[in-house]
Amino acid sequence: MSWTAGIIIFSLIGCVHAASRDVSPYQFNGIVLDSSESDLPQSYKALFRESDCRPERLGQTPVKGCARAFPPRTLPGLPPDVKGPVHFHVHYVGGRLQRFGFGFARDDYAAFVAMLTREHGAPSWTASVTMDSVKETEYTWHRGRYSIATYAFSRTTKESSVFYSVIREDPSTYERLLGPKR
Repeated sequence: MSWTAGIIIFSLIGCVHAASRDVSPYQFNGIVLDSSESDLPQSYKALFRESDCRPERLGQTPVKGCARAFPPRTLPGLPPDVKGPVHFHVHYVGGRLQRFGFGFARDDYAAFVAMLTREHGAPSWTASVTMDSVKETEYTWHRGRYSIATYAFSRTTKESSVFYSVIREDPSTYERLLGPKR
């Protein structure tokens, strides 16, 4: 093999490796999107009581959601500057984690955004929003089939939120979960 061909192959391998890192599932303290339910770290499984979870169905596909509110500074993995209570939820479709998220007091929004920016770099998209005469920015990070979205305001409560999710518009997700489109 020539020296030039070796450089081209090495460059291609480097590009593929960089691209594969870019589309890896998002993680939050060991919680990995699209992982099986059994892969949820034990420290998070222990947070939910059986009464916090409810099974449902999406056609023939089993769906399970677990949610619980936590007093200030009791949910593991959050930055120390999050001072208020946090509502945490996980959502499984077909036994695979499709979404997890946090609801929290508006005063803690900046701490969550700072943590996400440290972990995932600059956001892919931002939007300015106003509610109750307060102006704030919402952020979204997209990497392949995965996204993180922040919502500065809830329309019904005085909460903000962050959702980590598998992007549902991906046709292979629908086919894997529900079968081919007809």
